[in-house]
Amino acid sequence: MRVADSSLARQALRGIHESRRQLGAVQVQLASGRRFTRASQAPPAAARADTLRNQLETLGRYQASSHTAADRLRAVTATVAVLTELVQDALQLAVASGSGALTAADRSCLALEAEEIAGAVLDLANSSWMGRHLFGGHLTADPPFARETGAGGYTFAYRGDGGEVIREVGPGCTVTLNLPGDAVFGSPLEAVERLRQALVDNDPASLAETTSALHQALDQVLQHQAVLGVRTAHLELWADHLGTMNCAYAENLSREEDLDFTKAVSDLHTREIAYQASLAVAARLLQPSLLDYLR
Repeated sequence: MRVADSSLARQALRGIHESRRQLGAVQVQLASGRRFTRASQAPPAAARADTLRNQLETLGRYQASSHTAADRLRAVTATVAVLTELVQDALQLAVASGSGALTAADRSCLALEAEEIAGAVLDLANSSWMGRHLFGGHLTADPPFARETGAGGYTFAYRGDGGEVIREVGPGCTVTLNLPGDAVFGSPLEAVERLRQALVDNDPASLAETTSALHQALDQVLQHQAVLGVRTAHLELWADHLGTMNCAYAENLSREEDLDFTKAVSDLHTREIAYQASLAVAARLLQPSLLDYLR
């Protein structure tokens, strides 16, 4: 029983179409570098890839927050480090000025140096980062410290608050990026001012008390430095953890989505052979001749 020519033609065309479709699919894979370009081509892998991509986006936000937090924390740490040096300079000045060999004129000259130190400490207290003051708590628009003139010398008013600047740098992980300005700078400002006034007044007894006050101020500043060191170490460890998680998720996403090029090239070669074979078979089946019509 002969098969109708139209039926043979349809089968041959279906074979060509299917071979061409499979060849085209491999070509698209190689062009895109992906195992699939539509979720329907590999639903389980596509679902896992979407989950991994969402996790990577979340990690990216945490990493950006971590980088910003680290920059601000470095700014605070650097400022407190300079404050430590200034308080140490003031302490050395206080010790040197307590010598009985110094005259009132000598101490008056040293008072000018103490005035410079006090001005530098005040500038540090009003330090800013990215247009916001670092030591005003939540009140970051205006300078948190102001020097006011009083009967017995200068006083310093704190116009900030005790608010904490907190950043979330990971799931359930936060870090405090500031220190209370009055706690950090209050004692150093007062102690350096007492030093300056004692030098102006040529008062050796007050100088001895000032030396003790500067020692206490230095101890407080060093404690704040230690707190910042712990926070920085914690933030660095968490940033490393985020980087490790990012690499792991990216590797898993690549495993789900990226194409095995060696296998794909082999598949391409196979599909090309199959496509050429289907063309050749169809050509032989569909060749019309006079004898075909006379049978």
